[in-house]
Amino acid sequence: MIQYKQGNLLSVTEGVIVHGCNAQGVMGSGVALAVKSKYPKAYDAYIDFKTKQGLRLASLSIVKVTAKVYVANLISQETYGKDKLIKYVSYGAIHLGFEKLHGHFPISAVFNFPKIGAGLGNGDWKEISKLIELACPERDLVCWEV
Repeated sequence: MIQYKQGNLLSVTEGVIVHGCNAQGVMGSGVALAVKSKYPKAYDAYIDFKTKQGLRLASLSIVKVTAKVYVANLISQETYGKDKLIKYVSYGAIHLGFEKLHGHFPISAVFNFPKIGAGLGNGDWKEISKLIELACPERDLVCWEV
């Protein structure tokens, strides 16, 4: 079950920071821009992944940014934009991405994330949160709210 905390997602000192990215190679706004600014290695991993493998929905680039923190760039959107009538986020990509993460990290690793896809992606957080919980049973999940 997802626990909710108030504060800055990027203040996490251990675990995995998971955030949504687009498949266009741009981290120009929202949480992605904040991650890029604080952890340039995360952006470098994203661009390297794009160059070597291509960015496809549900793909992940994962990088260790401190001794105890990893950043997982989850491709959760094909494109991006500002049209409030377009749902940019892919629910299937979020679900599959979290399933992959669940299998990649030991069960003791805490997944920390914002409301992925519910902001600039125009998705429904109630639906997205259910998919994350289904993908990661018995794991500590923390959603950071500002």
